[in-house]
Amino acid sequence: LIACYTGACNVSNTFWSLLVTEKLGIAAENLSIFSTIKSLLMLVAYFTIVPRLRLDNFKNPLITGLGLLICQQLLMLAMPAGAYWLVMLAVVVEAAALSMLNPLTSSIQMIAMDREERARMLGFFYAICLMVTSPLGSIAGALAQINRSLPFVLNLVLTSAAVFLSIRIWREFKPGDNR
Repeated sequence: LIACYTGACNVSNTFWSLLVTEKLGIAAENLSIFSTIKSLLMLVAYFTIVPRLRLDNFKNPLITGLGLLICQQLLMLAMPAGAYWLVMLAVVVEAAALSMLNPLTSSIQMIAMDREERARMLGFFYAICLMVTSPLGSIAGALAQINRSLPFVLNLVLTSAAVFLSIRIWREFKPGDNR
């Protein structure tokens, strides 16, 4: 789950500007506006949405956040050139998704690991996550050379896999189960 989510975020962060400037025809000097708006929206969401998230029932906000991320990627793939308002909508949707997913994924890691072994397990976990996600940059780069939209197709696959894994994790994790 975390590897899929991290990989999708890395690919999106790397190839979003290429898609927006080359395929959609948005001027490069406007990219900072979109990034600033996303950051501000995420900050507002951290103070309004995140405090309402409950860890004892993480499935719904996790699936909602991943669903929003899928919607954002579909918007990026479907929008025509010069559609500033659709790019802005995609930025808003992504900000909402990331403001839910970032704290949730961190919290899930903490509650899923044994307290006595947490430091060792987190180190091992991050090493495995890095090993799994590191080839995605090269894969997405090769896909981008073929078509600028293809890295976002890869993201759809990764995010869909994260939804599947989230459901599997939810079935394994029992609410109120203190590990």
